[in-house]
Amino acid sequence: MFVVGRKDGEVIEQGRLTISGETNANIVISQGTIKDRVESLIVVNPDSTLNITGNVTFEKATVYSDNRGGVITSLGCVVAVADADSRIARGVVNITGNGVIFSGNMSINGGAIYVGEYAELNIQGEDVDGVKFGKTTDSLESNIAQANGGAIFVSSNAKFTLKNAWFATNTATNGGALYISADCITQLSDCRFSTNNARVGGYGGGAIYTESEIKLSATNVFEFVGNESNVNGGAVYATKTIWLDGNVNFNKNIALKSGGAIYAPNGLVLDGGTF
Repeated sequence: MFVVGRKDGEVIEQGRLTISGETNANIVISQGTIKDRVESLIVVNPDSTLNITGNVTFEKATVYSDNRGGVITSLGCVVAVADADSRIARGVVNITGNGVIFSGNMSINGGAIYVGEYAELNIQGEDVDGVKFGKTTDSLESNIAQANGGAIFVSSNAKFTLKNAWFATNTATNGGALYISADCITQLSDCRFSTNNARVGGYGGGAIYTESEIKLSATNVFEFVGNESNVNGGAVYATKTIWLDGNVNFNKNIALKSGGAIYAPNGLVLDGGTF
């Protein structure tokens, strides 16, 4: 297990870790099922940074904890400052370039990645589908959350940026691929969500379940294809307003109750979108 930085009470020590796969090589980081393992492979503490780029595969990591991701957990907190306003100390994870893959990981919340309260996750592939989560090819496996966010769980008050990523065949009770909690700062653009599933027992969101307002922006490709919810929102379940900007495409998504493409009881703003 890697621990980046340290937090001991009010004492925070900054840390930085970079994992980079070379152009013609692939780093594979694998952790098979260990009974009662409760910690992620990598934990990023407040005021610390993890950078991942290039051909790196994270596979088959399982965690038995509701506030830890199978592979990565980033943590944040509010720090009191003497004679000044408090400040936010974010544990930051940056995933960039092409060839980063998360396959066959499992947790209770966030099968691959858990973003804690006040933490930050930035994913930006270089090209469309540059960063992959789940069974994007036959040789890869789904990420699974027993509760929320099959691939990624984002806690309240966190920051989350997502561009040029592909989520395929991930599974959870709510948010087959992504679960976004309330009061988050989000930017989502040019992604692909295919055949993700929200199981029976929750609210739904075959690909995304969000309690924050979100905007889905397409400057190139943004599509939801073949996602399924056993309750509401075959592709997206949004408890707050959701905006569609540009050619965001919804095709063959299924909900067994309401909202085959989108279930948004509190508002949907269309400035584009194909259904």
